[in-house]
Amino acid sequence: MLDMFSEAFEEPAFWILSGVGYVAFFIMLLVLKGMGQKDVMPLWVKIATMLFIPIAGLIFSKIYSN
Repeated sequence: MLDMFSEAFEEPAFWILSGVGYVAFFIMLLVLKGMGQKDVMPLWVKIATMLFIPIAGLIFSKIYSN
């Protein structure tokens, strides 16, 4: 199990997917703030999303790496 995580940190796909996910999330927050709707997402949803982005990057990098 730990070997899977160490392999993921060495793959560029994981870092690219996680980076794109975080950039998209922060752009979404900026757009919501610009529209005056920044309170649409509670703080716990923002934290959960920030924790889920690398997990999704790990899953997608493992699915499409082989």
